[in-house]
Amino acid sequence: MKKSDIQERRKYFVMIYVRTASLKAALEATYAKFGVSVPVLRVDWNRRDKWPEEILENANDPVLMDIYDLGIRRTLQQTELFIAETDNPNCKLGGLKLKFNILFKLKESVAEKIFKQEILERLANLEKKFENFELQNGKVR
Repeated sequence: MKKSDIQERRKYFVMIYVRTASLKAALEATYAKFGVSVPVLRVDWNRRDKWPEEILENANDPVLMDIYDLGIRRTLQQTELFIAETDNPNCKLGGLKLKFNILFKLKESVAEKIFKQEILERLANLEKKFENFELQNGKVR
């Protein structure tokens, strides 16, 4: 398999994973499209820290991030429903741990969006100040 084929497969895998927030769905869809076995895909996914940066660049796409957030919120709802309906204390504890992890990921995601928005606003304000400074000093771009 060529290096470009591997990169295409990895980009596809990340896109599906971000859209569905399901590792299983990403593994199955990638297997169906590229014919690479699920165990091989799983090993490759576990080594993603060695992937080139451009493969993971789609993960920061705002639309995909919204889909990812929606997936997290849906999972949180299902977890809360599970916790409410189960009588097994071990299952409740597992559900609470899962809920904690989901809320932590959601908090990180929201914080990242807010941080990016603040940076963009600050850059826009700096640009306006710079333009005003140039106008006051008679400099034109």
